Amino acid sequence: MRLLVGTYGSAIYELEVDLAKGEFRESYSTPALNASYLDVGKHFAYAVSESGPQSGAYSFEREEGKWHRTAFVVNDKADSCHILNAGRYVLTADFGRGTISVFSKHLEALDKVVYVKEVGGHPHQIIPLAGGTFAAANRDGNCVHIFRLGDDGEIFQIVDLQTGDKTGPRFMTFDQKRNILYLLTEWSGEVISWRTSDLDTIHPSFVLYQRVQADEAHGDSADIHITRDGRFLLTSHRNDNDGICVFGISADGKLSKLYYRHTGLHPRCFVITPDGEHVIAACRDSQSIELYDFNMETGFLSSKRASYMLSQDDKPVFLYAD
Repeated sequence: MRLLVGTYGSAIYELEVDLAKGEFRESYSTPALNASYLDVGKHFAYAVSESGPQSGAYSFEREEGKWHRTAFVVNDKADSCHILNAGRYVLTADFGRGTISVFSKHLEALDKVVYVKEVGGHPHQIIPLAGGTFAAANRDGNCVHIFRLGDDGEIFQIVDLQTGDKTGPRFMTFDQKRNILYLLTEWSGEVISWRTSDLDTIHPSFVLYQRVQADEAHGDSADIHITRDGRFLLTSHRNDNDGICVFGISADGKLSKLYYRHTGLHPRCFVITPDGEHVIAACRDSQSIELYDFNMETGFLSSKRASYMLSQDDKPVFLYAD
């Protein structure tokens, strides 16, 4: 299995992982400063550079089995922490500047910033929902912005889903089969969900569905994913209670907490492997990439089976597996 690793550091790494043996092998690295999040496709990929005055976004093309940089577009002081390839445009959540930026493309390489939407706070992630509707989690704004994207790249804000004071919306995942949006809050350690409908209209509906505690220590929650079969939802948590929480998902989309597995320090990102049988966590402060076995029938997450440290002094903060 191939594993792409974004870092707080100097490069993006590609590893070969033998899941059966629990072995990692570093294939190569591509220079990229503080590439803390990537959107990866089959032939093209995009990455943020979360680097203060040197902030911006990269585009890459895969040739002869390796990723090669095709462009870098400066986005001064944006400190973007999330990037989304939205078809004609690429969007970034600009944590440091309180904005959402829209980039145009030329032959799939980034071209320039064509629109900037001021939203305030610290936007942390942007995801597509359905019918051309997008959601952006705003940590310090304590809300989720729902918006649509115009043909010229302009952002049309529809509604803000309020989450309450000191919740800190961070990352989301959307269950397309059940039409439920799940949000993980960084500060309160909750998973908040909304039932959605009419997403292809200018008046989509969002009805608050459930609030459930994931991290009892109220540390800094980080990442969230649903298994491909839709039976389990996993969240990661940092600082006071480093680990991964496993929820069962009922047929109606309600969550029930099943298990909590402690990990290395600061699991900022994790992935569920394509076969569904393993979880790999990027533990920033341990500077380790950790492999766990996942039981697809029960949701049980094993103790750490293997770990790997990058060859350079870079901190892993993003993973993509295929």
